[in-house]
Amino acid sequence: LAQAVLNNASNYFLNFTGTGMLGVYNVTWRANDSRGNAATAVDNFTVTDVRRPNAIILNPANGTSFNQSATINITVNVTDNVNVSVVLANITFPNSTVKTFSMTSIGSDRYQLNFTETSQINQYTIRIFANDTSNNINNTEFVSNITINDTTAPVITPQNCRPDPANISQTVTCNATM
Repeated sequence: LAQAVLNNASNYFLNFTGTGMLGVYNVTWRANDSRGNAATAVDNFTVTDVRRPNAIILNPANGTSFNQSATINITVNVTDNVNVSVVLANITFPNSTVKTFSMTSIGSDRYQLNFTETSQINQYTIRIFANDTSNNINNTEFVSNITINDTTAPVITPQNCRPDPANISQTVTCNATM
C-alpha cells in the first residue's frame, strides 16, 4: 500500500517500486473531499522481462585440441534476471554439418553437455544459445573453436605380390590397401 503525493492542485503521482515479479499490477485510486463525496478509479501496468540471458562458455577453452573420439565436456554459465528455460549447444562439424544439442542444468547457473560425436578430424565450432521463460534469446554468439586431432594409425593390408615366385631380374608388383 502506497500513498499518492500531491504534485499540484489536481495532479497526484505514485512511485511504485515493488515490481519484482512479472505480471499485471492494479492501482486503485480513491479520493474523498471534505463534503463526503467519494470516487474510485482503477489503473494498471504490466511488468515484463525484456532482458536476454547471458551465456559464457567455461569449458572447453577456445582453441583447445582433443584426440579423435574423445568425450568433450562443454560447460557454460547462463544467467538471467528471471528464469532460464533452455540452453542449446549449436555445433558445426568440420564437414559443415550443424547439430543442436540440449544442455543439462547442473545447478548454480551452469549447464553441461558431454559431447561424444568427435570422430571427424579438424575444427568444430560451438555456439551457445539460451532462452528464458519470457522467450528472450541471447543475441550474442558465444563461440568456442576446438580441434580434433587424428590419432588413428593407418591400417595396411598387403594384398599380393605378382609374380610369385619371380625370376631373377623380373619386375614384381606388390599391392596393398590402406
